[in-house]
Amino acid sequence: MHQLTWLNKIKNTALWTAILASSLSVSMHTWAADKFTLSKQQDAPTIDGKLDEPMWKLATPIELKYENNPGNGIAAPVKTIGYLYQDGQALHIALRAYDPQPENIRGSLRAHDKIWQDDNMGIILDTFNDERNAYLFFVNPKGAQSDAIINDDNGWREDDAWDAIWHSAAQLTDDGWTAEISIPFAALRFKDEQDIQRWGFTLWRNYPREVRHQLASYQGDRDSTCSLCLYNKLDGFEGAKASNNIQVTPTATIKRSDGKATSNDSWSNGDSEQDLGLDLRWGMTQNSVLNLTINPDFSQVEADSTELDINNTFALYTREKRPFFLDGADNFKTSRLNLVHTRNINQPDYGVKVTGKSGAHSYGVLTAKDQQTSFLLPSAQGSRNITLTDNGASLTSTNHLLRYKNDLGNRDNIGFFVSHRDADDYRNTVVSGDGNHWFSKQDSLQYQVAYSKSDNPLQEALDYGLEQSQSDHAIELNYSHSQKDYNYCATYTDIGEDFRADLGFIGQVDYKKLLIGGGQTFYNDDDKTQFVNRYGYFASAQSSQNQAGEKLGHNVDVRGFINGKKQAFANFGFMNNESLYDSQYNRDGGELYNHTQFVSYSSINPTADLKLQFFTRIGKQIDYANAQLADQFYLHTTINYQFNQHFALTFNNYFNRLDVDAQQAMVGGKSVNIEGGRLFRASKSDLNMAYQFDQKNQLKLIVQYTDIDRNPLLYKANHDSDSNNDYSAETRFFSTQLLYTYKINPQSLVYVGYSDSGYQPQGDDSLHRDRRTFFAKFSYAWQG
Repeated sequence: MHQLTWLNKIKNTALWTAILASSLSVSMHTWAADKFTLSKQQDAPTIDGKLDEPMWKLATPIELKYENNPGNGIAAPVKTIGYLYQDGQALHIALRAYDPQPENIRGSLRAHDKIWQDDNMGIILDTFNDERNAYLFFVNPKGAQSDAIINDDNGWREDDAWDAIWHSAAQLTDDGWTAEISIPFAALRFKDEQDIQRWGFTLWRNYPREVRHQLASYQGDRDSTCSLCLYNKLDGFEGAKASNNIQVTPTATIKRSDGKATSNDSWSNGDSEQDLGLDLRWGMTQNSVLNLTINPDFSQVEADSTELDINNTFALYTREKRPFFLDGADNFKTSRLNLVHTRNINQPDYGVKVTGKSGAHSYGVLTAKDQQTSFLLPSAQGSRNITLTDNGASLTSTNHLLRYKNDLGNRDNIGFFVSHRDADDYRNTVVSGDGNHWFSKQDSLQYQVAYSKSDNPLQEALDYGLEQSQSDHAIELNYSHSQKDYNYCATYTDIGEDFRADLGFIGQVDYKKLLIGGGQTFYNDDDKTQFVNRYGYFASAQSSQNQAGEKLGHNVDVRGFINGKKQAFANFGFMNNESLYDSQYNRDGGELYNHTQFVSYSSINPTADLKLQFFTRIGKQIDYANAQLADQFYLHTTINYQFNQHFALTFNNYFNRLDVDAQQAMVGGKSVNIEGGRLFRASKSDLNMAYQFDQKNQLKLIVQYTDIDRNPLLYKANHDSDSNNDYSAETRFFSTQLLYTYKINPQSLVYVGYSDSGYQPQGDDSLHRDRRTFFAKFSYAWQG
């Protein structure tokens, strides 16, 4: 799948939700979906990918007859047949993919969820048949797996951070390739009140050649604003029961961290730390699941890949990867505001969570005790991560989440949400209501209102200029209209100055904003010889002010886009921004800066083994350190290369450069002449090399290096004796990590690794290590 990958580069979410609906065919359907009856048999297959067992002859046969992208529900260019049956314990799927040129099949040994450059196929299951939520299970020709949870309430959203325990294998054949998949019912949530159940589903095959053909057992429709509502229906599942089994996963971690004060010193070896933890997952009833974690190891084993953090006033977002928080995470999501970001629960002693769905009702309750109370502190012009302390020690907090949602009719829903966090002299509570309403097949309204109340410790109130008691509101409304050829939307956001969601990720407050946007898509389905098969344009305009009615600025974004052969995609155009920025180096109340940039994102697969991606911004940009306009060149480059079926490389480089004009400025009450020139050149490189011995064994090397060169004479703070900021000429630091993984499944695994980090002193060409860590982690999931 991964239809949405390129959207990660687009910051204007409201507009792109509308653009996505037209260009990716994600409505209430106007014809009945194809229905199938699921075969039931006694024996489970041997999962080896060979399809040579007699039960497949008695299984339900289903052909993948349609190409839904780039074609619009046309006949599939190659033949694919699936076979399904269940045995009371699991759903078993076999797939036979024919290929007229089997030598062109793409498939390598890959880590979990990394198969999307390859040929792959699998099944998507809407187990509640609510046409809103689903599970995805795909494999590539080497048997590598990918799974995800899907939400299709208002636009297609995949979350591949969710991992299940299931089984798969694949084989290359003379006329294509075959795959077997076995999904235990214990891995799924579904209602089992009736002996005969109906699930929504589709079989799916991604067939990447000159273009990426998406083939399926259902017929797509570009005028549809939903996908799950078009899927086939599967009747049967006699005897299948939602699991009330218990999964127990003990963990053991061993770690030692060493350091040294200077590069010439000997290493000071730290103490060896050993820790034990326990995770429990229990299907209490057919509708609800209990998760419990005691003394968990929530450390990130693999280094996070982060962006270059320079000339930026907002904190960077980091994805959640921890299994306890991922299981049932969709039950806590609200429609418009990001009120839950569980990375804020950083070092819990324990956590308890209950999630479930009963008919039209879904719910989630979470409680955790956290040894470290950290959260995002937002303002109108930026945000920062802070940690509450008491005499230098982190404050321990209790954290609670409550979410309820009721599905109404075919597509509507309404829900409420409560979060609460408290420690000594600290409280933060958020109460919210939200919903989603469809006026027609193409027109929808999403809405959310929220209220927060915060009590701040005296020291933090003094440090960050906060009142000891704060309360405020947040409102967001989004209307969208989507059809295959065009779409438009409008979004209104109103977030009060003192609104805070300390268990969420709200990076900006104190503003009111109105955005309108739309676009048109043209399809070149008839002429297969043309390089471009889809093209179009989109535009948006937004205006914002603070809660006092003062103008914060505007944004106008106009771009075109194309899709073509070699799996090529590009969007390109201009953004004009007028932004208020308040600094000690401009007048009281800040100044409005008008700046225009050329913006582009492009992606192409020149060969089967190589994928290139580029995101660039060129033009005027605010220099936040000096409160002035500068000339920016920004480029983010991503290279993915598969050397052979075992060895893969991913390289990311973030490059940012600002040039400023000469000026005479008032600094510290005096006039200073500051020359123009290169303010800074910054680069961050992230190299990830992985050798996959087989589907269970992997060795990975990660190298990260940041290199920032500044001209200190061009920074006003360096001419200001009253400033606390001191901008040095050079900043260089690095980290490396070597990690061996043996993974039976996502919960049963062994990690053994080494990491170090350090710096490069100014004027020195050598790297100096000052920290290193040796670590190992063991976990095994028992199911009963």
